[in-house]
Amino acid sequence: QAPRTAGRQDFLDKCQERSRTPGMDIRRRRTRLRLDRALKQLLSERPLADVSVGMLCKRAGVTRQTFYDNYGGIPQMLDAYLTLLLSEIEARHARLMDHPPPEETAERMRALAQSVFADIDPADARLRALFDGVPGLAAERRFAALVEGFLERGDPCGDALLEPDARRVHAHFFTGAFIGLLRLWVSDASPRDPALMAHYFTSLALGGRFGSTAPHTERSPS
Repeated sequence: QAPRTAGRQDFLDKCQERSRTPGMDIRRRRTRLRLDRALKQLLSERPLADVSVGMLCKRAGVTRQTFYDNYGGIPQMLDAYLTLLLSEIEARHARLMDHPPPEETAERMRALAQSVFADIDPADARLRALFDGVPGLAAERRFAALVEGFLERGDPCGDALLEPDARRVHAHFFTGAFIGLLRLWVSDASPRDPALMAHYFTSLALGGRFGSTAPHTERSPS
């Protein structure tokens, strides 16, 4: 597994901080962290369908009762992970909207995309499991709902005036493009430059196939 950078650690810490339900004691938080680590390990070794609650409990060193005191099942663990990711992306978007860069729309989108690419660990097997599909989770639809909320509040500029159906179409377009790049991000053996990935997403999303050129040419090894 690739070493975790300081940025990725910060991202995960922020997600964990948001997961702290008021009134949850430190013992339960530690138990959930152990379960999260065990799930990441198991998903890096086998597909989700081959991971059982018993296997997870053994790897985490907890009882089945302890597991069910915290989650209804493994899909619910991945649901909690997705919720944390979406809430952190929403929080970062809100900060950019409160303090927008002078370049406005394109720079806001690029900055948000770059922060996500830079801080999400491509080796986190839970992310791969979400892309492969988790029964009942509808990860892409939930991401699209988040983006639709961004557009409804007026980002990019003017999109608050879109009709609801047009806004939904725009949201699914941006979601499909971003998730497609995230899939590439986690599937590539060689690490990619987060700034370059964010540039590709922003220029293609706002300018189309010929709307912009990359800041530098990325060549495949000969």
